[in-house]
Order: sequence, then C-alpha cells, then structure tokens
Amino acid sequence: MQVDQVVLGRGVIAAVVVRSNVVHELVHFHERGYGPRFVELMDHYLPDWRSRRDELNDAPRAAEEWSD
Repeated sequence: MQVDQVVLGRGVIAAVVVRSNVVHELVHFHERGYGPRFVELMDHYLPDWRSRRDELNDAPRAAEEWSD
C-alpha cells in the first residue's frame, strides 16, 4: 500500500478521494444543500475541490458483483 492510499473494507481508495468526501460531508453539517453557502465553504476548506470532483467523475467505474 502506498502512502497516498487508504484501505476501506476490501478496497484501496486514493487518499485524495477520501479527503474530498470527508470534507464534502463535513460541510453538510453547516449547509444541508448545494447552494452558494455550500460552495463558499468548500472553497474555503478545500480550494481545489472542483478539480478533485471532476477527476473522480471522469474515473472509470469498476464492475461490481452483488450477492443475494
């Protein structure tokens, strides 16, 4: 495991993704929706959140297997 990765369950997730998601969820403690205040808080706490979001949205999705 590299230093910039985190193991959650059985998967390895890049620390950049974890940080983005944690900040996103913590901002929701102060602002429930996605309005201007949410954007303002994200800009304050994670100035590069837009590029992180775009990178995550552009990443290929892994195939998932679900069991009954």
